[in-house]
Amino acid sequence: MTGRRSTYEIYWEILVFCKTPKLFTGIISRCDLNSKTGQGYLGFLAGKGYLL
Repeated sequence: MTGRRSTYEIYWEILVFCKTPKLFTGIISRCDLNSKTGQGYLGFLAGKGYLL
């Protein structure tokens, strides 16, 4: 394993962590993302209706 996560693994980690509503900073910290990339991932998931 290379140590890098795929995009799908990051989406999965966010969705599992956000079974109950979480703050943006908590998600970013828990999933080890910077705020710019985190906004992209969360924006995509929210746009598809997976996150509120």
